[in-house]
Amino acid sequence: VVRGTRKSTQVKALFPNYLFARLDLPAEWKTITFTRGVARVLGGWQEHGWPEDWDLVLRAFEVGGRIARVPRVLHHWRQHPRQATRNDARYGADRLLCARAHYLARFLRGATESRAIWLLGAGPVGKTLAEALFREGVTVAGFAEVDRRKIGNRVRLAGQWWPVISMAELQAARKTSYAVAAVGRSGARVRIREALTTAGWVEARDFIAAA
Repeated sequence: VVRGTRKSTQVKALFPNYLFARLDLPAEWKTITFTRGVARVLGGWQEHGWPEDWDLVLRAFEVGGRIARVPRVLHHWRQHPRQATRNDARYGADRLLCARAHYLARFLRGATESRAIWLLGAGPVGKTLAEALFREGVTVAGFAEVDRRKIGNRVRLAGQWWPVISMAELQAARKTSYAVAAVGRSGARVRIREALTTAGWVEARDFIAAA
């Protein structure tokens, strides 16, 4: 984890789309090296019930940190059946979701500027994310969809009813809305990003991809 940006080796530049987008670390954790000063600035290792390495990297990206690649092999490591990532409950998919939702919620509180938060996609991924954000104290306004069968309906989650609107309705309310893409289908993230950018939305400022 390094401070600053090296354009030749930078692998991820936009914090919100890093781990929120259900992506794994762009580098194997055992290969990441950082100084003691960086660890102190980040608050060191912290126990939150999810992977401590993910937590530290998310905090690093939250304050503008970057991961850069050293173009040579420095050491080797081995995989084995007893390693924590294969056996410890803290590394389960549900705990990874909690970690993502925790830091996504922190980001949204600072980025949305009181705008209504709409999740793009009322499918399983969007619903799961909505519930996770709700547990973190962030309530979305509802869902935006392209599926005509879903538009106009309401979704009940966590004791709340959330409306499902069309993308045209969301576009009409663009100035007062913030979009979070949450569609799990292959290629959906790229298509949504292209569609929103073409319509005048600015990534990070107006929307992010969380799936």
